[in-house]
Amino acid sequence: MKLRRFFWAGLLLPALAGAQPAESALLALSGASAPEELSETEMERAESLRARPLRLNTDTRSRLLASGLFTPFQVASLEDYQTRLGDVRSFAELSRVDGFTPEFVESIKPYVSLDSRAMPGASSRTREWSAEALFQTAAGGKTGLKLRGGTAHASASFCWRDAPSGNLTLEGKARPWRLIIGDYAARFGQGLLLWSGFTLSGYGTIDAFSRRGSGISPTWTFLPESARRGAALDATFGRYTVTAFGDMRDGGAAALNVSRLSRSGQVGVSILQAAGKGPAAALDARFSRRGTDWFGEACYAQGGGKAAAGAIHHFDYQVELAAKAVLERNQGGGAVGFRCREHFASVEYARKKEKTTVKLRAQSTFALAEGWSLAPRVALRWKPGEAAPWRGEARADLLRSAGPWQATLRTHIACNRKPAGLAYAEGGYKDDKYGVYLRGTLFHVREWDDRIYCYERDAPGSFNVPAYYGRGGAVALTASARRGRSRIYVRLSALRSDRKEKYELKLQYRYDFFHRDTP
Repeated sequence: MKLRRFFWAGLLLPALAGAQPAESALLALSGASAPEELSETEMERAESLRARPLRLNTDTRSRLLASGLFTPFQVASLEDYQTRLGDVRSFAELSRVDGFTPEFVESIKPYVSLDSRAMPGASSRTREWSAEALFQTAAGGKTGLKLRGGTAHASASFCWRDAPSGNLTLEGKARPWRLIIGDYAARFGQGLLLWSGFTLSGYGTIDAFSRRGSGISPTWTFLPESARRGAALDATFGRYTVTAFGDMRDGGAAALNVSRLSRSGQVGVSILQAAGKGPAAALDARFSRRGTDWFGEACYAQGGGKAAAGAIHHFDYQVELAAKAVLERNQGGGAVGFRCREHFASVEYARKKEKTTVKLRAQSTFALAEGWSLAPRVALRWKPGEAAPWRGEARADLLRSAGPWQATLRTHIACNRKPAGLAYAEGGYKDDKYGVYLRGTLFHVREWDDRIYCYERDAPGSFNVPAYYGRGGAVALTASARRGRSRIYVRLSALRSDRKEKYELKLQYRYDFFHRDTP
């Protein structure tokens, strides 16, 4: 009964206050359609960028690439613009830089700043050096430390929580080259051969159809297992970039990539030799013609080949049509997606070892009134041959925002074996110094196959997407406070159901030892 009272108390908050989820920009950049589809690495990256946004006018090329927000072409285009015309001083001006569409610029706003120390028409990038340190600990949990510092041509970073991670990066002055020693990410083509870290498994948005490789970049993460460890070098000769790296993990591996970059597209060839395996090679390409982005990659490795190809046609920046096909030995699939403003629908087909899966999904966002919006989504999955081949889901979020006040009311129903449902109400307040959110949840899920995943707010570094199963309720209070260089996070939660009971108190303290930038 107490949990129900908390739930209905939380239910009143949308009417009294008013939430546009803070994760919306990250979803647009990652191609995911909901936080439940993201990985812990992606959430950590977003938290790091929110704590210290990228400074597009002063941060080094390695820092911009390491963020994962930009492709090598976008970074090169931005540097060229700044060299010719000086620092970018508004987001409207940024949208005029080649490779930065108005929609893309809107999605990166929470993670970048346009601070400038130069006179109009001049660039301040080459005069910058910075350093920062972060310490965080949690009661009964994990303690972590992050250090990073450098100039435009040399930088180093170190992270430690579960295991140590770090790197040293050197960059050329006269000719563009970069050397990374330590932990780094390597992302090329469509990810068939060389791709570090998180990848989406479905097509929930138009951006999920295509991957954008960023080449090699230094990592700064508490999760080094998602990175390669060794040495990596790239050098640019006109329109050609040559990349070579060695990886000491899993017995060792070495790779070489040669890419040709132009304003209309990119073509690359990759070769990989891993210990105990035969050589593997891949050819990837990406180019734009008359409003259509074409992309693809063909790869051959020991055991067979695989290929992926697709296209995204832009009728205008609010209407897009995408298609993609993936072929591999004994398996394959394809998908088609369409977006019109805030409405999206897709159809997916996959076949793996005589098992077929078909998925249909649709989602929309409707502006009801000033500060009010409704975001419904439905999904249907069919797996012939299984005892319960059909699974259907329907979800609707009612969002309310009024300045720093935010609220969300969600209803979620699913059915695979038996009907299941979940509902929560969340309201809160957030400004530059303080944040507090209260959520009440009720759920009724009788079968494990009908379980419902739901993203929940937590302290930085804690990715929380529980699977709700059983019949019961939950309440959670999360709060944060910032004073000077100190930040405190508190999470208090309770869950009671016919399957289990769980009570949790989580405290986390973060301290920025220093964060300094000088011209």
